[in-house]
Amino acid sequence: TTGDSIFTSNGKFIIDFILQWGFDPDDSIYRRPSIMLSDLNGQSTVLELYDLDWRFSGEMSIDKSSLEFTVDDELLTGDAHWVQPREDVNVKGEIIWSMTGRSVSQSLDLLFEIGGNQAQVDFINGSFNGTIISPIIKNSYYFEVSLRNSPNGASIKQPINPLMWFVIDDSPPEMVKINYPIVNELIYESDWSDLEIELLIAESDYLDIGSLEVNWEVHPSGFGMLTNSIVNGSSNLELLGGKPYGQEVPLFVSINLQDAILEEDRDQALELRIWVTGKDMAGQEISSEFNAIDAPLSIWQLEQQVPEYVFQSPEISPFRDISVGDNVELAVLIKNSGEASGFAQLVVERVESNGARTRIHAQEIEIQSGGTGIFSHQWSPDREGTMWIEFVIINGPSAQTETFYVEEDSSGGLLGGFGEINPVLLVIIFIFTVALIGLLIFGLRKPQTPTNMPNNQKPLPRMSKAQAAAYASQQHANSPGENPYQ
Repeated sequence: TTGDSIFTSNGKFIIDFILQWGFDPDDSIYRRPSIMLSDLNGQSTVLELYDLDWRFSGEMSIDKSSLEFTVDDELLTGDAHWVQPREDVNVKGEIIWSMTGRSVSQSLDLLFEIGGNQAQVDFINGSFNGTIISPIIKNSYYFEVSLRNSPNGASIKQPINPLMWFVIDDSPPEMVKINYPIVNELIYESDWSDLEIELLIAESDYLDIGSLEVNWEVHPSGFGMLTNSIVNGSSNLELLGGKPYGQEVPLFVSINLQDAILEEDRDQALELRIWVTGKDMAGQEISSEFNAIDAPLSIWQLEQQVPEYVFQSPEISPFRDISVGDNVELAVLIKNSGEASGFAQLVVERVESNGARTRIHAQEIEIQSGGTGIFSHQWSPDREGTMWIEFVIINGPSAQTETFYVEEDSSGGLLGGFGEINPVLLVIIFIFTVALIGLLIFGLRKPQTPTNMPNNQKPLPRMSKAQAAAYASQQHANSPGENPYQ
């Protein structure tokens, strides 16, 4: 090709050729190009081009690195997946020449197939994108791609392992029961920081463990389902054991109510409600029948932070030889063993043997949590009989003394009456009485008859008794010592 001479010792022989479909697909045949040169005298020579040996193959394969499966806009991973019956499965990918790995640029008609279900897909510009519906019958199926109306010699080589396995799951997971805590059991505050809930779920194929959650809410108790929650949250369930399938799959979760519930809310009646959400690997949600926010799976009462009163040592002093009007000391010890401080509404009553009750005293006593309150009261019985004293806390416990007997008043009569008079008044009465007695003694003394009378004095003429009495009444005042009623 170069040089000054008209003849050259070097040259190029360029040939272009295109193989049409229908070429012999036997890839064991080696083809070798050759060049034959002939002169004008008919002499010729042939040059074999060994370095340009070639073979033909119409075998193609799916490029697994480009293959994508999507169900409900969720990209499937791995070599197997669970799907629901008659669910749309979108598949896209590329086809390459098996021997060279180069992209196939020819237009082809493809066929998707899963368990007998087929879908026609176009192959354009080296890639395909189509949708196929999953089978309705529960079983395991593999996915494959084949040529529809393939040119002569063209084929798609199937891989050793299927492109994807699909497991048809036609039943959603269902709640079986709750193992712990026992339904309707009171949950004590000491368990709030690490409350474990264990439950069983039935799933015939495979649970999606990562999607399972226990949802919980704390509500005021006794106001129905329409109340607003005080606090709520959710926690992931964990598998107990190694099999996420079966009739009773055990799972558990631990929740912390201690940090979630405020201190000021603990003195009211509260309840814990839970329900479980999640799905299986086919995307089927756990049944919401009696397992929803408005129909909880279970409800437990939480321990209320309230005072708890306990009576200790109710006493009455004195206990024996009690009479009507005596001063009696009533006493009792009240302990608050609850988690909150409170005011004990104490009522003291006398209970007689015939069942009659008489309130003696009522008082409100403040007692701190874990503390003790002492009540004492002086009482005087106003009637005799058999009776006892009863201490009652409203909406709380009660305690009573032993039965005792009250006797009749033993201090009757004049001396008993004097015993109840003020001592100063007694002194005044005593002084007045002594003075009165002295006055009476002085006034009742008899007058003395004179022995010597003057001679010139003559005796008075004798008067009758009536005249003497009339005269005495006119001449003399009554003596202080005389009884004016006689």
